[in-house]
Amino acid sequence: MTLSKLWKKIKNISYEWLPLTGMVTMVYMIQRGFLAIHKAGIAPEGVDIKGAMSIFFTATAFGCLGLGFLADRLKTEALILVAAISGTIGILMLGINPIIFGILMGLSAAVAKMVPFMGPLKTKTTKHEAMRITPQALGKQLGAALMMFVLGASIKVAGFGLFTSILAPVWLGACLWAWYLVQKYDIKLLKWNWESVKATLSNWKLYVYALWYAAMAVTLYTVLPMIIPTFISMEMTKAEAVTLYGTLGLCLMWLRFGWSWLADKFNIHLHLMLASVAIYTLAVFLMPTIPVIAIGAVLVMMQSVTPCMWTTAKKWFGSKYMGTAMGIVMIFSYIIIGLYLGKW
Repeated sequence: MTLSKLWKKIKNISYEWLPLTGMVTMVYMIQRGFLAIHKAGIAPEGVDIKGAMSIFFTATAFGCLGLGFLADRLKTEALILVAAISGTIGILMLGINPIIFGILMGLSAAVAKMVPFMGPLKTKTTKHEAMRITPQALGKQLGAALMMFVLGASIKVAGFGLFTSILAPVWLGACLWAWYLVQKYDIKLLKWNWESVKATLSNWKLYVYALWYAAMAVTLYTVLPMIIPTFISMEMTKAEAVTLYGTLGLCLMWLRFGWSWLADKFNIHLHLMLASVAIYTLAVFLMPTIPVIAIGAVLVMMQSVTPCMWTTAKKWFGSKYMGTAMGIVMIFSYIIIGLYLGKW
């Protein structure tokens, strides 16, 4: 392939996913970053990270519910603007009132999680569905990895104060960037209505999918908090443990392209979804005895989830009902995660 042909292919790629990826990246910086703060034992005295994140996930669940019906009445850019303001205030309030942080940031996260599934930029059918969402899915891992590096570098320098002073304006900037580009690309949301809700609720596949999503999330969020303490038990410092976690995430996130290609090539999206739950569950039991293998298996398998769950959901529910179905699934799952995180 000549350079001119390669450049032509690059120019023909749709970059509509870029603005929303910025928000997705920030959400996962917060989710995985605060998990690391809690498990590394460096949360400042008086700040209940565990409680804040439990409220965060619960608020995200109910935010997904409300977002579906707001989509019938508000433009996409209006929802993003609300998320920008509420999320910025929420981050700044973390050290003052974790409850307010959990509610405001959780509602903002619902926008970042749901808009990509409800937007028409992904409703086209191709032979490479998993590969199409991979760049946006990459933002999740990138956000988590970047936060690990910031956290690892700041433990001895600025401590926790670095997060609220930097994350708030960065979140605001990411949202405003998305707000501008969503208008430019005219990205509109798929509409919720009682007809779509009733049709989705009558589909038995919705409940199977929701059970898988909840099981995947619970098993994943059981093993992820074990990784940093395991590294620390290997005589690493807290900073080294967190930075290693980020490095592994940054290196392995590119496997998403490999998993997506494999899933599209052999049509094994559902098989990989089911395998993820099995691997995460097995890793929980293997961590005490062979932690290196358990951690490696989880981080490798984790790269397959989002592309495969997107493609399977589209096959099962179709473009018309996918936004509604994913909203209902996330409501169910994030309530469970929010309650479960109280056990951290």
